[in-house]
Amino acid sequence: MPINNRVFGSDIPIKVKKTLEARQLAAEKTRLPGQQINPSKYPDDREDYYNYGELLDNQFNGEADLSSRTPFIRMWTGVQTGVYEGPGDIVLYEGETVSKDDLDWKEKKTKLEKEAEESQAYKDLNKTRFPKSEVVFQKFTNDDSKGRFIVKRPAEDINFSKPKVYMLGNHVLNTTDQITPQQQITSDEFFQKTDSEQKDYITGELFPNEHGVRDDVNKFLKPAAGITSVSSETEGALGERKTTTINFVVHNFADFDAIYNRYFLRPGAQIFIDFGWSSVKDLYNPNDIINTNEEGKDADKIIIEELYGEKQNGDAKDGVVTRSKGNLEVVIGQVTNYDSKIMENGSVECSLTIQSPNVAMITFPKLQHLKTKIDFLLDHFFGFEVLNNFNLKKDKEGNIVPKSDFDTIPDSSSSVREIADFEELIAEKVEQTLGGSDFNPTVLGSIAGLFLPDAKNSESQYISLGFLEDKILNAEFAFGKNIEDINDVNVKGLQTKIDSSESFTFYHSEFHEKQSIIGNTGETDPAFLIPSFWDRTYNTITKHVPNDSNYDYDFFDETAVDDFDSYFTSWINTTDEQLKNMGVGKEYFNTYPYDTPRTDYDKTINGSDENSTGRIPIREIFINSAVVKDAFGPESKSFKDIVNHILKVINEDSYGIFKFKLAGGQDNTLKIIDENFLGVDNIIDEDAFDKLFTFDIMSPTSIVKSYNVNLSLPNDAIGANVAIQALSGTNEQVLPANEEIINASSLADIFNTLTANLEEQGIVNAKEVKVKYLPDIGGFRGKALSDSNVEKQTYQDLYTTELRESNDFYLNASYSNIINTETLFEPSDDDDDINTTDKPDDGRKGKNTRIIDAVDAEQIKNGFFITKNFQEYFRARIADKFVDKKNPPLPIKLELTTYGISSLVPGDIFRVDYLPKIYLKTCYFQITKIKHNIGSDGWYTTLETVFRYRKKMANLNAIQGKYRGFALSPHLFDTFGVDDSQAYRDKNNKDSSFSYSTRGKGNEFYNGQRNARGYRLRIGDGEANLVAKLKGVAASFGLGGSIGIFAFTGESGLTNSKSKLGEGKTITMVQNFEDSLSYMKEITPVGVPSNYTSVAQIFKFKVSCPTQQAIVLISPMYFSNTGTGLFEGETGETFGYDYHNGYGGRNFMAPTSGLYYNDDEVWLLFHKENPKMFYAFIPKNKFYFGDESNPNNEQYESGLLDYTSIHTNDFKKNFATKPAIDVSKGENETFTKRMEEQESYD
Repeated sequence: MPINNRVFGSDIPIKVKKTLEARQLAAEKTRLPGQQINPSKYPDDREDYYNYGELLDNQFNGEADLSSRTPFIRMWTGVQTGVYEGPGDIVLYEGETVSKDDLDWKEKKTKLEKEAEESQAYKDLNKTRFPKSEVVFQKFTNDDSKGRFIVKRPAEDINFSKPKVYMLGNHVLNTTDQITPQQQITSDEFFQKTDSEQKDYITGELFPNEHGVRDDVNKFLKPAAGITSVSSETEGALGERKTTTINFVVHNFADFDAIYNRYFLRPGAQIFIDFGWSSVKDLYNPNDIINTNEEGKDADKIIIEELYGEKQNGDAKDGVVTRSKGNLEVVIGQVTNYDSKIMENGSVECSLTIQSPNVAMITFPKLQHLKTKIDFLLDHFFGFEVLNNFNLKKDKEGNIVPKSDFDTIPDSSSSVREIADFEELIAEKVEQTLGGSDFNPTVLGSIAGLFLPDAKNSESQYISLGFLEDKILNAEFAFGKNIEDINDVNVKGLQTKIDSSESFTFYHSEFHEKQSIIGNTGETDPAFLIPSFWDRTYNTITKHVPNDSNYDYDFFDETAVDDFDSYFTSWINTTDEQLKNMGVGKEYFNTYPYDTPRTDYDKTINGSDENSTGRIPIREIFINSAVVKDAFGPESKSFKDIVNHILKVINEDSYGIFKFKLAGGQDNTLKIIDENFLGVDNIIDEDAFDKLFTFDIMSPTSIVKSYNVNLSLPNDAIGANVAIQALSGTNEQVLPANEEIINASSLADIFNTLTANLEEQGIVNAKEVKVKYLPDIGGFRGKALSDSNVEKQTYQDLYTTELRESNDFYLNASYSNIINTETLFEPSDDDDDINTTDKPDDGRKGKNTRIIDAVDAEQIKNGFFITKNFQEYFRARIADKFVDKKNPPLPIKLELTTYGISSLVPGDIFRVDYLPKIYLKTCYFQITKIKHNIGSDGWYTTLETVFRYRKKMANLNAIQGKYRGFALSPHLFDTFGVDDSQAYRDKNNKDSSFSYSTRGKGNEFYNGQRNARGYRLRIGDGEANLVAKLKGVAASFGLGGSIGIFAFTGESGLTNSKSKLGEGKTITMVQNFEDSLSYMKEITPVGVPSNYTSVAQIFKFKVSCPTQQAIVLISPMYFSNTGTGLFEGETGETFGYDYHNGYGGRNFMAPTSGLYYNDDEVWLLFHKENPKMFYAFIPKNKFYFGDESNPNNEQYESGLLDYTSIHTNDFKKNFATKPAIDVSKGENETFTKRMEEQESYD
């Protein structure tokens, strides 16, 4: 990895820190070359201490260090000539032969014109494929009497001459130099030379030496061209491009005309500019850079390594810039602007501006046809990947061959049916290979960089960011010899491309819970997905991975990486027969079950507890292909527009966790970084903070020339800062609504640290001290920010606070004679005349809505985030994990100028030692822009930076708060369309719902004496007195009873002495799903395990009811005639219609009806086959479900059920795969038949 391409937000490279440290110490007093820097503030892995001689190379024996060096500037370019060689041509098109003997003159002319038009039409049609092709008439006879038109192109590549290097600033020429030009020759003499001599002659004619131009040879004894100054600066918010302007003078006009005007002042010319200190010992020779090196490697594939390579980061050697330790800068770019001015003395003052090569890619236009092409590629990448990379096997000889499924691929001769059959087979194989059971990318999907989520719930397709960069963005916009070289990480030339291999972003396991749930919600598919595994992926296979320097290998076992490779290879080669023996299918490859060293390291880099956040390489993230397609739409005009569109969608979908931006990498590369994620932890610990390089400002060791700090609030942030400042004298906190609020809160937190010195003195606890401005403007607006109940959802809020506070008697007059509200809420005398058939249901629904709104409002007031959809729930919940990690740059800027230093890049961080106390321990600085100015007065580097706040240093008065929890509103279920109106009920009492009996064949809990009825509802041992009905026989829970199918015959009951509330408390019978919603709070979705084949969705909630009351929740059952009796051996004909489907039916032995108190936790399940009808309420508890009256009975022990987690054996046994619907007996048909015959389900 080159020294100037590193993870965003990294510390300054250690070699550069060493140089800066030596300069600061040498600025204080004389430091002898052999003197060691001991101790050093910035130790590295080297055992020996550095000495001043190797870091500074002071030319005055250690004295006056800054005066011992002078800056230099050099500019050069390399050019060469090339000619086509070889007589052979490739014929692309042959027209019909035209013969004079066969046609008269007029017919021949017509035929020639027609053939010429057809040939030209072929060339025009194929001009994008063959830009060098031409139309010619091929003669068959000397007199043109016979021939044909053909389209051809040259058969061989251009053969190039030796390169020529032009340099300014090498101090080789002087005023008296007169170089003899190449002698001019005739054409006959030229063709008498050998091929090599001919190329040398052409080179000499096109590339004359300076002061050696023919007919001039510096006849006026002019000095050589010279450079006067250079300025170079990064541009864009994150230094995505670099612009360098160089000023120079050419004294000899002949040289200007024949050399500089041709090869320097030319749009797109590739120019190298070197500048640095004279202490640089091994400035490179340009001829070594552009020629093949000693190992035979082509220069264009290793030039980046030659210049910027860093051995400790995996390169073959340290490049010349790396070896300079910050004393040399090399800038490469293309000319975008130039100017020349002829002076009175005949000299020419010139100026040219180059921009980094990546500018060409940033600004490259989107071609009109590209949208169609990208759509086609994204639609067919999946099939091609399966066909090309996953459709291979080894034959008996060990050769890699295609599997039989795809031995025959349709071609132009295939029929429509054959093509359709092939596409169907492809689609099937794609789903088998790249598909998943939910939205969590599978291992095979990660390997391919392509993933299909659950096909039953989504039609979306996802591609990894790495796949997108290589296969689409680089394929369509990159510059280089070919796409293979461009995407090859081992080719370190000047290819212009996008490569985000060195970028990370945030990771948390909460992403996977969202991705396991979101597919069943019916809501919009996510814009991006986070995989759970990245040790073997498309990126690792193509070697686009973060450098090893980002990993501490002390964390791994010595053989961990090698062991992973071995285990993974064995695992991925599991055969179909082995899968069959294990009793699993292809889903076995969805998740890798063993150790993953790199993945585990990244996930736990900040700790292994559930609240710790990890990191993930940014190229591993999957992006919805629909987002990519939209990015290539008409609104995008260039590469930058396309990328920014994609990143904007991801950022918005992440709820602000990510702040992806396009940034510069190497001068010739681009990368995507997360501005919210720094290479060092956002909450920097003391050790890491102390190791950041610190610029001394006002001390004798200072090397800073100028320094200033300023605060400039954006217009849209002023209001938030004023509002939050008003809270500084209160106990109010604000929740992290957006970036402006976070910034304003961080600024307020910084200023609140001014009370810390009181605590240091032992005077008072800092959290007890508040400071506010006088006169007090009031905290109304700030309190509004801290009030998360922004919806003001209830009439109570509306009438008693929101309206009344701002409109209290403002009329100051009486108008009661016009409108009378005294009797507004009194009952109407006409109520008895109104048809009330539908009113109970409508009224109940309205009441339920009001109760739900009130419960939601109460939770919001208590600090909960409540929302009515899954997307918002997960966005907020996941974002909460990163509240302390999100650390946007503050609107405070620091600018300092120091003596020239190279190898710094935007994103690097450091400290300064001269700031107000409140900043010193709470802030550090991140470079946003770098400027170099080199002239006659020296080389100076200016760093523009922004403040970053260490949230770890926030005191106990922190204004930014956090949500207490996250929950869904019961209104979420309004969109589910649940319809339990056909649930089985007592025909004599339509308001009563049935529970169920669990006696019958296979009932392991029945002991022959007492029957288990439900959670806290066992006959004789329950906690409630509830009147029940058994086929006409009355019974009472808690008083004993018979066995059978029971219905609760009333809407309420009373608790008995066994209840924790005591005897006689009201119990409400909740009759249907709609009513149950008003008894729910703190609803959270739960991921459905992949082996839960009969469950669509799972939720967890707490019961919300008066503290001195209880409720009974009942899971519905539906009647179905299946021909089986109630008791073993009986039939439907002898006993009647007997089967009850659903979670409340007899086929379910688990208690799905139960008694609950306020704050009890309950599971809510929806069945996969028909979630609109079949749902269940299950106690989230561990409880006995046997005969408690006889503890010694083994049935009592077997009656212990553990439903505390969906992963317990009891829960899995009863709900994972057991169907709640009798699908084996044709339930749908008989269910409908029963309704038609009996006209009801009673």
